[in-house]
Amino acid sequence: MLTQTATKRNDLYDIAKAIAIIAVVAGHIHTTEFTHRFIYLFHMIFFFVIAGYFFKEKYYSSFKSCIDFIKNKFLRLMVPYFLFRIIAELFHNFLVSVYIINEAPYSSLKQAFFNFLKHMEFIVNPIWFLFVLFFVLAIFCFINYFCAKIKVNFEINRLIIVLSYLLLGFYLSKGYTILWSGAICSIIVCVYIGFLLSKTEINNFLTKPYFFLSFGFLILLTFFTKKCIVLGSNDYYNPALLILLSLISFIFVLSFAKIIENTRIKNVMSYIGKHTMPILILHTAALKFAQYIKITVCKEPLTNMLNVPDGNILWIIFYITVGVVLPLLSAWLYFFIKNSVAKRFTKKA
Repeated sequence: MLTQTATKRNDLYDIAKAIAIIAVVAGHIHTTEFTHRFIYLFHMIFFFVIAGYFFKEKYYSSFKSCIDFIKNKFLRLMVPYFLFRIIAELFHNFLVSVYIINEAPYSSLKQAFFNFLKHMEFIVNPIWFLFVLFFVLAIFCFINYFCAKIKVNFEINRLIIVLSYLLLGFYLSKGYTILWSGAICSIIVCVYIGFLLSKTEINNFLTKPYFFLSFGFLILLTFFTKKCIVLGSNDYYNPALLILLSLISFIFVLSFAKIIENTRIKNVMSYIGKHTMPILILHTAALKFAQYIKITVCKEPLTNMLNVPDGNILWIIFYITVGVVLPLLSAWLYFFIKNSVAKRFTKKA
């Protein structure tokens, strides 16, 4: 019975992650302005809240456990971040030649190096999430550790520190900040809310009435927002709204996942949710590949590759499908080759 419950829970959160990552892909396609604003109200916020939801007290039980936790997250988040940024820089001139990047080609490795320090290539821009998530989790871990060491007024001290970071992040949103530092300060509250939600009986909120209530709230809010809430740019109107959206987006996506859990696409969505990393990293490149197909079929000029992928509803479905499926196939092919090579070396040994 315990095993069945655990499996069901894992499926639910994987489905929820699938919903959010599909929304991320859709958010990088030119749809309607209303749809764009709606998606940006919940998709990235959900990922930060769910990260807090799975944050465990054992991670900050000692200074060593904090360091071990941060080391683990560095390997899982920062290594792919740097790896794919380097790969993108190495392919910069090729991306310019095929009209994916509207910049001048590099004339030397020195220029590529300094460009790496100054900005991130468009093709891997979504991996800002990996950088920000790493530092958010590292800071949140140490906040909990130091508050636990004080032992007096633990919850109050943690709340004060988290809200202080939020206010600092909101202040930094008024000007330029280096390496998403403003976003990092602001987003800590999303992880904190997710951590608090893990202490509640969340299943009470995963019903159809709560789905429609949260969905209706997001639709209503979309009408009142004039621009997208972009966490990467630390742009979210005001701190109270970020807190509210952390709660609403979590309930919306999870209650939506609960509905999907009882449908035939459950297994497909669960599989997608288990492999969000390759989709996050590669979906922009996949969308450009899909855009090239559209340009070829519709006999459009190749320079249209510089534009945001667009088209009618059928093309949008095509873009989303390619944006999800192609990264999954790439990841499968990578691990297939890796495992095949490993088996050959094992047999020789």
